Amino acid sequence: MADLAFRPFSTHLNGQNNLQEGKDGYNELVEDVYKSIVCMNDDIVVLNKPAGLSVYGSTSGTASLEKATIIDALPGLSKKMQVLHLDIGVSLKSFYSGLVVLCKGEEAKKRLEHCLRGSAAQKAQFLSYLVVTVGQPTCSIEKDLTAFISRDFIHNREMSLIQEENNNNARKAGNMMMTSFTVRTLRANEDLGVALVEISINRDKWEAVEALMSHYLSPVLGDSVYSSRTQYVMGVPFRAGAHSVQPGQQRLPPSLKQALQDFQPKWKDHPGSIPLFMHRHKIELRTFPSKASKPLIITAPPPKHFTSLLKNFGLYAGLTIDR
Repeated sequence: MADLAFRPFSTHLNGQNNLQEGKDGYNELVEDVYKSIVCMNDDIVVLNKPAGLSVYGSTSGTASLEKATIIDALPGLSKKMQVLHLDIGVSLKSFYSGLVVLCKGEEAKKRLEHCLRGSAAQKAQFLSYLVVTVGQPTCSIEKDLTAFISRDFIHNREMSLIQEENNNNARKAGNMMMTSFTVRTLRANEDLGVALVEISINRDKWEAVEALMSHYLSPVLGDSVYSSRTQYVMGVPFRAGAHSVQPGQQRLPPSLKQALQDFQPKWKDHPGSIPLFMHRHKIELRTFPSKASKPLIITAPPPKHFTSLLKNFGLYAGLTIDR
């Protein structure tokens, strides 16, 4: 599939909304989605989705605001694969790249949902992301950690906040979740002030990864929503209150800013076009499709622009992430 990272809110399908069979561009969409398949068996089909392609699409009233979505492609993909029915099992937001799971039929989806609920409840960190961070995380590394994340409407938008304590009432009301996660620093370039980090987590909704990384003074590169919570005095990072800082263009160390402009010159004039360097690269399904099943570990390589930046910044040598 085409690398859409530099066009994060569009696809190559020329503005077609709610693409359906028979419409211009539909066959190309189905073929692109088909080429992104990295794994399949009797129950699931797994895609390596590029950033910029939505799974469900944003909606306003009844009209989709996305130009093409994976859900649009499912009828055609089912025909191409000779599968009676395909449905979304594990979704992913449009601005992320990485693994999306499709289910072959309603029964497979029920079994997958049961598996995922059980993994999350047991604090099994079955979702893993590769993330390029500005700075290195200040949390404990390679240790099981717990965080409480609440959801609130601040700065004219719904955002996540990292809380120090649990609030059972908020959790019962659906306004807070407890997440279990582990952070591993895979590579670091101290001269540029960047690192490649792997984050394994049991619940990744509500932009949990971006919120956590900024909380630990290592915002995700390309994050224009949560990165402002990491502020700097004389180059030293400190944590700013979520209510006191507005989301906005990410602040970068001068050496990193120059390195990014050298890597992609157009980012000098359009710094807001830097994509989010965050890729869901691994899913581990336990007890699926049955309790007797062995764990199924599915991986997907990052997009080309991601690995190119890693190589350029000295964060790639010796890694085995291209599979």
